Amino acid sequence: MSVGNWDNIGCHLQGDISYDFKKVLVDPVYVKFELVAFGEKWKNFDIAFEYRLNETQRWREDALIVETSASYLKDNKMYGLNASKYGSTNIIKWKYSTNNLLYGSVPQIRIRFLPRLRIFGSSGQYHSIVSLYGDSLIDFEGLSQHNCVGINNDGNYICLGSHSIYIIDSLDVEKGSSSSESSSNSSASSNSSSSSSSFAYSQSSGSSSSSSSSTQKKTSSSSSSSSRGVYVSGSLTPLASGNYYRTTDAFSQPHFLRNDNAYDIWWHVPTSSYYITAGGVGNALQTGWKRSITGPNYFGIYNPINGAVGVATVG
Repeated sequence: MSVGNWDNIGCHLQGDISYDFKKVLVDPVYVKFELVAFGEKWKNFDIAFEYRLNETQRWREDALIVETSASYLKDNKMYGLNASKYGSTNIIKWKYSTNNLLYGSVPQIRIRFLPRLRIFGSSGQYHSIVSLYGDSLIDFEGLSQHNCVGINNDGNYICLGSHSIYIIDSLDVEKGSSSSESSSNSSASSNSSSSSSSFAYSQSSGSSSSSSSSTQKKTSSSSSSSSRGVYVSGSLTPLASGNYYRTTDAFSQPHFLRNDNAYDIWWHVPTSSYYITAGGVGNALQTGWKRSITGPNYFGIYNPINGAVGVATVG
């Protein structure tokens, strides 16, 4: 298939990042490609653009890329291309004439995914998420009060509580809102992919994994699911720790009672926050604990109020 007859060129690769790759323009000097990437585990990814004249040659890395949607270009490597649930369009424009290819040449082209490492760290009550890629590039993805350990196929964050595993939709502390401290406890997941698409194609799949926290959907695990209850932990005065079961909703939000019915976890409409108190629902001036971040999410850190002592964690 010649450079001048690329109308039928295109490919699709399915993986943690899936993509459609096709030609959108070709002339005697340039060829322009569109790479539409789909993914929820990784919002950004990195590739190397390689080519060769036939299967007996090694893949060449001297392609002259003159236009790309990437945030950073180094030789034939493009860092920070975009992926999204419904597809993000990325442009790659190659000046193939500079590489001594003629309009009627028959090259093979490969898109090779480059490794990207995501690290989950913790410092104090916050958990940080950082991506490492390229020679020395770092993206700070955000902070959370939830202990995030991965991302599922729907892009939801998988978190560990004291007695549970649960899922939330997004980070509860905005990306970049504070600097992340180097983690004293850390774990990592990587998106190391190698995928190739050539004309005729050689292809193999990519990969990934991810991170962190807030707003929610709960998933099953040991003693957790919103229908079964939550666990409150911490050195608390008065003693509010223990297992809580879900009961009738209060103020149109989930409501939990401790097994002995002595304490409630409930939603307070005026302050848009969850509380742990012993005097029933509705009075935010009682001794108890208030969730440190507003919003209809009952998991996380609760700070003492009105004479209570200790920090409570609902998980």
